Amino acid sequence: MSTSSRTQRRTHARKRVEFRVEIRADGRTQVLTVARNISMGGLFLEMAPPWPVGPEVALCVHLPTGSISCKGRIAWSSADAGEPGWDGRRGVGVELSGLGMAEWQALAEAIAQLPDV
Repeated sequence: MSTSSRTQRRTHARKRVEFRVEIRADGRTQVLTVARNISMGGLFLEMAPPWPVGPEVALCVHLPTGSISCKGRIAWSSADAGEPGWDGRRGVGVELSGLGMAEWQALAEAIAQLPDV
């Protein structure tokens, strides 16, 4: 799927960031990586090598105002797509889920302070 096709499917505005993120999935070692963009629906994590599409993951996202923990699913991978991700970087797109009200509010407040991509 091309970058423009992915962009057209998004329902939330993406914001350029550089947040530390811890990600882990069953059967995989926990990885410390960097989010390069974020929205209320998901984020792009720079990863080399990128994980494949599908696994449910646990995340700890380090926002400027504090950390939030949530779940997600790897919805896109530069490894599976055969094309680079955000800004030509290798990585994965994670669709967020399992956000409690406090986490959702913290994410919304952090995103609101960032310029659109």
